Amino acid sequence: MQGKPVAQFFSERCSPCHGAKREGVVGPALTPATLTSADDVYANTIKNGRPGTAMAAFSDLSDNDIKALVNFIKNTQP
Repeated sequence: MQGKPVAQFFSERCSPCHGAKREGVVGPALTPATLTSADDVYANTIKNGRPGTAMAAFSDLSDNDIKALVNFIKNTQP
């Protein structure tokens, strides 16, 4: 994440589609209450995107960055 805190990264790169409060806009809501699948499901989506949707691949992120982002969206209240 180029040394940025996870919340700042989310704000800059994810919130345009998922909302500033992770409430969902173009993309779905990303709150602890809505994320009920295993972490690897979300990690795969972040890394590879979702074909046929607006979700682009973030293949430039390291596995550790992706893990931190998944932890953030699944465990931090907006």
